[in-house]
Amino acid sequence: LYDYFFNIKVFNTTGPAIVSTAAYNSLKKYSDLYILPNKYFEPCVGFDLTCVPTHEAITNHKHNSQWYKISIDK
Repeated sequence: LYDYFFNIKVFNTTGPAIVSTAAYNSLKKYSDLYILPNKYFEPCVGFDLTCVPTHEAITNHKHNSQWYKISIDK
């Protein structure tokens, strides 16, 4: 149970959840802010090992979740 709550805490305070929250809060404050489509920053969603980012992608996020207390690989 501890590992589960640890993983949720990490995800919500350093992962996609906090970044999304910050972005959407900023959209409310700044009307001229634009969020680019995920194909530029997060083209491979989830654990799709077959996904290959296109030439449009600025980043390539590796979804290995090494921060998990209980590894997905185990």
